[in-house]
Amino acid sequence: AAADVAPAPVLHHAAFGFHNLIGDEPWVNLRFGKLLLLDFLRPGHRELSSVGNPMASVHLGLNPTYLDNSHLGAEVYGRLLRRKVFYELAVVQGAQGPDGLSDLDAYKDVFGQLQLSHQGLTVGGLGYWGNTQMVDTAQGVAVRFTDRFLIAGGSLEWAVGPVTLFGSVLHGTHSNP
Repeated sequence: AAADVAPAPVLHHAAFGFHNLIGDEPWVNLRFGKLLLLDFLRPGHRELSSVGNPMASVHLGLNPTYLDNSHLGAEVYGRLLRRKVFYELAVVQGAQGPDGLSDLDAYKDVFGQLQLSHQGLTVGGLGYWGNTQMVDTAQGVAVRFTDRFLIAGGSLEWAVGPVTLFGSVLHGTHSNP
């Protein structure tokens, strides 16, 4: 967990987890709290610098949602078939208000990902389906509108000896950014 010290302490991410709910294998695990959705795709401790994922830290128009951020919610994840298949499914609050806690809409967003690994090669896909209500005050009049959106993409990681190659691609479709 991390917290800012100025101007007011804010909890960036912290979660409670329940692991190995079925036997001793990591088939079913649960986490609740402020989640980093891309934790399992490319964890921060494996990056070369402190700069986050440049693709996943971009938002479009007035919609403040981006993937490389902590999201309040719950998720189930695990590894199957001798740990060669990884899955993750999360229901999250979605875009947060200026206070970092309030919800910008009554809908919940859904995130899912699937990864297949075999002999140093990992191929994965992910999707985030959301809905955000926003207010545009640029013209001096408050205009409320809704942006329904889908962010989808894939990743490829190949570990060859001491070298690991990693790449990912994301595409977003917005109804009204």
